[in-house]
This record gives sequence, structure tokens and C-alpha cells, in this order.
Amino acid sequence: MSEHSELGNEFAIPSLAQWQALVAKVMARSAPEGAQPRDAIAALSSLTADGLQIAPLYTADDASVPTGVPGAAPFTRGRTAAGNTTGWDIRAHCADPDPKALAGQIADDLDGGVTSLWLTIGPGATEVADLGVVLEDVPLERVGVSLDAGPLGTAAARAFLEHAAGRGTDPASLTGCLGLDPFGTLARTGDGEALADTLAGVAALAPRVAADHPGLRSVVIDGLVYHDAGAGDTQELGLALAAGVAALRVLIEAGVDVGAALNALEFRPAASADQFATIAKLRAARRTWARVAQVCGGSGPPAGLRQHAVTSWPMTTRHDPWNNILRATLAAFAACVGGAEAITVRPFDAALGRPDALARRIARNTPALLIAESHVAAVLDPAGGSWYVESLTETMAHAAWDVFTGVEKAGGIVTALGNGWVADRIAVAREAQLAALARGEATIVGVTAFPLADERLLERPPAPGPPGGGLPRIRWESELENHVRRT
Repeated sequence: MSEHSELGNEFAIPSLAQWQALVAKVMARSAPEGAQPRDAIAALSSLTADGLQIAPLYTADDASVPTGVPGAAPFTRGRTAAGNTTGWDIRAHCADPDPKALAGQIADDLDGGVTSLWLTIGPGATEVADLGVVLEDVPLERVGVSLDAGPLGTAAARAFLEHAAGRGTDPASLTGCLGLDPFGTLARTGDGEALADTLAGVAALAPRVAADHPGLRSVVIDGLVYHDAGAGDTQELGLALAAGVAALRVLIEAGVDVGAALNALEFRPAASADQFATIAKLRAARRTWARVAQVCGGSGPPAGLRQHAVTSWPMTTRHDPWNNILRATLAAFAACVGGAEAITVRPFDAALGRPDALARRIARNTPALLIAESHVAAVLDPAGGSWYVESLTETMAHAAWDVFTGVEKAGGIVTALGNGWVADRIAVAREAQLAALARGEATIVGVTAFPLADERLLERPPAPGPPGGGLPRIRWESELENHVRRT
């Protein structure tokens, strides 16, 4: 070999046609006598739950759409030029009706490496009046707080701002999200009166936050409500885009300029154990949102979508819950590779009730280990350039855009939620996935495969659930159990 030779140059470079011919020859050996030859790509392709085709082999021709560079439109490769190379925001979910006990849990989480808090407020969790007690010892100058108060969103946001001001916190140092969620709350509750109140809160508070709290976002666009109801990835993304556009309209009508309105939003997608689907969904979300921003006249950094990824609720199980640790690790890995800026890992026993101290510790240590020991965050956009990932990202972006435009044609997200347009389409996706589980085409380890014999479920105190009345909140395990009982 000469000093300029490259490893592998001595081998001939096969063509795609040659590969297909060899695969077809192998397939022919196992085909019934007299059967017609089958196209290798078509025969080995599969479909996702959303109906997207996954090919057995990808080439450079499958990823021909330019994806740009990290930190620049269309932000497919990341909202910022640094990405997650310094790690991401480890956000702990906090929900407990006892304010003193919750304050102690928060102290443990912060001592254990958590960098921000996702605080549930409402029945069965923290009361608005107890917000000051819960946050009393939290250094708000360096720990972000994201509120999740549903119908109580306006009251909780005002209470948080008053608490921070009463402590003399520099307004410019506050980070996180007030969590005003008009459309997610409507999706969960079906309550039009709560929608009106939250929209009024957005109109009243968003201009103030935009002017006085540059690091604080006022509105969350929650994709979890659709994912939790059984929506596919493209449905979740398309519906979140529709809610985001509706929120932009509210903010702009309230007098917030386009750039500040874009900065006011934080998106909350689900991260599942399907690594490639999660990676592509997060990248496609930034790609499609950049297009929304462009149409609205937004550009530069504000057009980059902020993402707080949360490990999937439907994938969690009560049986053999230790498997949830593995599922959550895969989901957190995918969320990081996909470019989420904040990640919440659900404790492995969350489906059983209120998580215990061990489960919370493992949940916060999972991303810490991925950052500090596995060095997952050391590479900027590690999935970038993968022909499969780039192709799946583009396919998912177009499919989600079709969902989004469908919602707009149906009258917008409020109308589509109110008349059942959203619920009906999610129900179709949910039933299709349930049927795949019932037929054995999809698997839940520890439930439909390798179940523990004579298992005794772990016991946990009851945990608060989100407000009901709108879209259902499911887990595939329980849906399958109900399906078996019905049949």
C-alpha cells in the first residue's frame, strides 16, 4: 500500500443494484417453488405506527435535503451552535401535596445534580398558596422553574412572579417557563372556560415577561397530552405545531412582537424507547417550526425551537417496573441525540404511584451518567449525516406538516379539539397500536414477553394525575389488559 492509500480501497465498491440482486437471490432460496421474484427493498421495508416506510438500506440519495449547520435555520441540527456539548438541563418532575416533604425532595434532587424543576400545581399536588414554601430554599438565580398548573396556570404564574419579586430576585436571572398552557389544558379537560381564563392570562402576563424577564418563557406547547392519548409521533408533532401557531397568534394580538413571541414558547415533546423515531421527531420539530417562524416574519435565534423532552408515560409499566429504567435510558439517550435542551426522566415506579427516593435518584442519575460517564453530549448532533436519520427526519417533517395543515383547514386547534377532529384521529392511531400489541407484532417486555411468574407488584402511595375530561391518558400495558378483558 502506498502512503496515500485509504483503508478499503483494495475492495470494489458495490452498487445498490448489486446489493438488491444479492438479497433477491437469498430471498429466492426460501421462497415457495414457482413464486414470483420479489423486490428486495419492498420486501424488507417496514411501516412505523404512523405509516411511515422504513427501508432496509439507505444511501446518500435518501438524504439529499440540506440540513444546514447547528445554530442556524432550519435548526434541524440544533437550536444553538454549541448544542448539548456541555450537557443538557436535567429537569426533575416535582409533585407532592405536602409542601415541606416536597421541599425536602427538591433539596435532594438539587444536591443530586438536577439543574431545573418541573413543578405540578393543583389538586393532589402543590397548592398555589404553598408555592412559596416549596420554593423557599431554591436559588432561583441559578435554578430554573417550570410550572405545570393546567387550569390554575394564571394564578400559579402570578404567584411565582410575586414570590420571586418578594425575595428580591433579579428579574433578568429567572429562567424556566411559567407554563401557561391554554391549548394543552383544553385538550386535557375539554373545559372552554379554563381556556378563556388561560388565554386572558397569556395576554396579560406575556408582554410583561417578555419585557422584564428575558430568560423566562411564559407559554408551554405540550405535546405530551397527544402522545399520552396514544397519538403517533407525526400526529403529536403536527398537533403541537398547530397549538404553537395558535399561541403565536394570541401573543402577537397581545402586543408582543414576533421575535419576543417566538422566545416566549417552550415545546414539551415525549421521548420514547424508539430511539430513531424520537431523534427524528425532535429534529423534525425544529425543522418545521423554523418554517412557521419564517412565514411569521421571524428569523435568527428566536426561530430556534426550545424543547423540554419527557420520557414517555404510555410506555411505562406496573408489571416488572425495573424495565422502565432501561426504557427511560433509551428515551433520554434519544432525546439528547435529538437535541432536546431539557430532559425529564420519569422514575421507574411512576405508573405505580408516588415515586420513592430510590426511583427519583435513579431518574436524576440516568441523564447525569449519560453526560458524565457515557459522554453522549460530547458530540454535536451525533445523528447528523446518517442517511437513515436525515431521511426519517424529512419524511416525519412532511407528515407532521400534513397533520398541522389539516388542523388549520379544520378551523384551528381549538375547533379541532372541540368537535372531536383530534380525538377521532388519535383514536384510530391508538387502536392500530393496540391491535399490533394484541397480535404480537409489537412487544412489551415484562408484560407480553418474558413476564415474571407470580409477581407481586410494588406498592406506592397514590400519585396525582393530570386533570381529566378531555383526551384520555393511557398506558399501553393497561390498554392491552382492558382489550383482553373485552375480548
